[in-house]
Amino acid sequence: MKKNILIIGLASIFGIASGLISCSPDYETEFKVETLVVPDKSQAPITFPLLGGEHEIEVQTNVPLDRWSAQSNAEWCKVVQHEGKVVVSASANNIYKQRRAEITVAYGHQSYSITVSQFGKEPAILIGDKLQQEGYVEIIDAERETLTIPVATNLNLDNIIIPDTCNWIRLAEQPATFDAKTRAAEDVNKQELKFTLDKSTETDVRYCTIILQSSQNYSYIASFLIKQQPRGYIVEIDEDKKIYEVKAMGETITIPFKVNSPAGEVSYTYEVEESAQSWITPVSLPASRALRDVSESFIIKANTEVENQPREGKITFKSTNSTDKVPSQFVVTVKQAGFIATPPLNVINATATPGAGSIQLQWEIPEDVDFNKIKITYYDKVTKENKEILINDYKTTSYIIDDTYQCAGEYSFTINTYGPTGMETDSPVTITGISGEASEMERVTLTIDMLSDNANHVGDGGGLPALIDGKVNTYYHTKWNAPVTTEAHYVQIKLNKPLKDLCFEYDARQSGVNNGGDVKAATIYGSMNGEFFESMGNEEFNLPTTNGGHATAKNNVSGKQAYNYIRFTPTARRDKDPLDYTVAGSAWWNMSEIYLYRIRHDEAWAREQLGI
Repeated sequence: MKKNILIIGLASIFGIASGLISCSPDYETEFKVETLVVPDKSQAPITFPLLGGEHEIEVQTNVPLDRWSAQSNAEWCKVVQHEGKVVVSASANNIYKQRRAEITVAYGHQSYSITVSQFGKEPAILIGDKLQQEGYVEIIDAERETLTIPVATNLNLDNIIIPDTCNWIRLAEQPATFDAKTRAAEDVNKQELKFTLDKSTETDVRYCTIILQSSQNYSYIASFLIKQQPRGYIVEIDEDKKIYEVKAMGETITIPFKVNSPAGEVSYTYEVEESAQSWITPVSLPASRALRDVSESFIIKANTEVENQPREGKITFKSTNSTDKVPSQFVVTVKQAGFIATPPLNVINATATPGAGSIQLQWEIPEDVDFNKIKITYYDKVTKENKEILINDYKTTSYIIDDTYQCAGEYSFTINTYGPTGMETDSPVTITGISGEASEMERVTLTIDMLSDNANHVGDGGGLPALIDGKVNTYYHTKWNAPVTTEAHYVQIKLNKPLKDLCFEYDARQSGVNNGGDVKAATIYGSMNGEFFESMGNEEFNLPTTNGGHATAKNNVSGKQAYNYIRFTPTARRDKDPLDYTVAGSAWWNMSEIYLYRIRHDEAWAREQLGI
């Protein structure tokens, strides 16, 4: 049974009676937390005998009785709410068949479902933690020595049949039997079947089907399957993945294979043969039971040692506990072509497309690519500099040239390629293009994979996706209740291109009570590696005048260098200046949308530099 516990702020604090949307605070106050929890033990399936009865579901809540609910989806299954519990009842079942129902206990988004069944006059044996009539499978690991299976039945369960072929499993104790009088009164027997097992020394999965019968009705049979995993870890690979042919210039290969170890456990090793260790380099060390897909990547360096001399290397993967009986391993062969000292080919079909203060260059790579570097050179008429861009990935097929200006007219770009020994192509490619108009602020497109945070309030707002979904009626909210975080609440951005000069703007939350969560000021931090951050400066905002309004920047920030990671860290909001992150309710902030801009020179500046 999946449990979903959601903490929700008191509706009365925020004036729900007046029709407001959110349960989160927009002003300074003390918070009472409302919760509803059905403990795990009370979420277990309920089984009633033929004659019916009552059962209590414990409910732990501080919500008034009239504000949470308990409902049944079947007329025969009745529920009555009380303080701290739900009483479930069923009358006698007058039909032959077993019947089932579902109880739902809920408050807001907090919801629990409990399965209810009642025996009929027909024989029944229900097996497992969810009391299944058939198809129950218990999967255990090789080290397991005991096993308990819950069972509910309206029969005396006095015949437990374990096949002779399953000598590795035994019944620990015989289930209790009941006389006729007890059976008539109770009409249901909930019990546990307890087994002892031998640890598996096998290298294959082993199975055992347990059959359950009663002397009261031998024609009725129930069964379940025990599946025990084999000893040891397995590594295996498809035959067509055992050989990799690599060009002389080198590349990174990824070898997919399968293991049967628990995720996170080191269950295999690999070794590059000694003669190939100088040119086959692992990207990472292995850090990884049903087989699951994994992979390891290796950098194949350029083959430039001897002209026209191919080479071959082997990588051996082994299980960490393979046996002599079944040695679990495989070998991958890497075959690399020999280097030929000829000028490399160049890119083909190059184009130039104008952007706002930029020009995007695009090209295709030839089918038999033999270069590993691309260099773009051009003359910047505005700054009067010769500029070059070096691309160390031959698979790259586009590049955006920033800080170009429409008033500068036509730009000319030369593209050259370089082979693994540094030999330059003898066929340079030249392409011309005109820039779109440049403005001072260039918006940086944000995607969800670029964003992270440290204090999202789960259940209030839409989380990080709401910041970039283009919808003013969704919002992001940081944590406003205890326990408090140990640092200021921030949103972090991993950039595709580093930034030095920038500013943020945002759209306010549309559903705020008094716009108290609008960010008034923020410190912007930058980092090269995402670990060590330094301040780029403080940014202040012109606060929105309406709910959902736009906040503009009063100033820009400029770092010591261009950074790969940026942290937006508010220090003040409309109704709290400064924020105090050591106190619950004093550190939070919210907004609907966030915008990041790169600050640069505009067309007016460029015309001034050109003297026009």
